[in-house]
Amino acid sequence: LTYLIDRGVWRGPSILLSPIPNWSNHLRAQLLDGSDGNGCIHVDDEALFEVEWLASMKILKRVHTDTALGHPLIVGIGTSDDEHFLIVDMMEESQVCGNAVRIEDSEDAEKSEIDNGAIHTQTTFADCPTWSVYSFPGDHGWKTNASNAANIAFLVDKAFLDV
Repeated sequence: LTYLIDRGVWRGPSILLSPIPNWSNHLRAQLLDGSDGNGCIHVDDEALFEVEWLASMKILKRVHTDTALGHPLIVGIGTSDDEHFLIVDMMEESQVCGNAVRIEDSEDAEKSEIDNGAIHTQTTFADCPTWSVYSFPGDHGWKTNASNAANIAFLVDKAFLDV
């Protein structure tokens, strides 16, 4: 998705399922202003994941922050600690969209009426009002479990019908 946005190919609502950024040239170009002046970015292995998130978030923000355009970014993740740390915490740590606002299973949480009875929680970001992260029962493989088909449909509705 970041590649399509970076190339100007996609400018619409988007859905990401348990996204983890991967290093690529278009992400590298996003960070050149932090280079050594020769176009080289020196990053140790431990920091690479943070750098990938930062670049990805900057690219996504170009398209998915204008409420007038109505281009939401909807993210689905599993409820495992791994999913939360690798995705929500890293998105927040980048500070590209400000602090995360977590709406836990409370009266304010949006609850989906789905067959398996799962209740999701929602996370939004202070500086990206069109972004929402919904978590559903399961680990990283939640999205391939047939019992989550209704949850995937819920995400599609959020991205394309609730604009």
